[in-house]
Amino acid sequence: MTVPYFDDAGVYHAPDGAVLFVPGSACVGFDASHVSDPPPACDVSPDAALNDRGVPIACSPWPSVPTGFPINFSACIPDFSSGPPDGGHCMTEEDTSLVERCPSADAVGDAYCQAWAQQFVVTGKAVATCDFGESQVFGSDNLICFFSATEQLIECTGTKMVVEGTDAAPDPVTGVVCRYPCEP
Repeated sequence: MTVPYFDDAGVYHAPDGAVLFVPGSACVGFDASHVSDPPPACDVSPDAALNDRGVPIACSPWPSVPTGFPINFSACIPDFSSGPPDGGHCMTEEDTSLVERCPSADAVGDAYCQAWAQQFVVTGKAVATCDFGESQVFGSDNLICFFSATEQLIECTGTKMVVEGTDAAPDPVTGVVCRYPCEP
């Protein structure tokens, strides 16, 4: 029986040799210049303009993430920082339909998830693990890929992911380097 493998170029292949994940492939043609933009303000009123997915228009272009990245914009959150909300800002959350299932909670599953996550990285090495998690799509106790190592106590926030081997400064508290997808 053949097992999944990486070729010399770092491409991940299924046991039958089919290409599954190519490093940086989700970033080809993707403009990453706005992935670090702060969340835009949005209208939290009941009559706010929505796009065809029911998302406030102000949130539609933010954040800019590559195709297949499982964290995207969702809706407006009211801003209570100065009293009753007269506005809000866009928020990010997991798009459960894009969460990747993985084969096993061991080195094989972790290699699969790292290869899957690496398609969203142009500089450095993605850190991802296969572990049991809950998802609206897959239910509870299913094996899914996480953009972090299980021993890390904190995950990157928003649309960021854990990446090693870059010249980016790590967080002073956690020591983790969090980067946006396809960030150069």
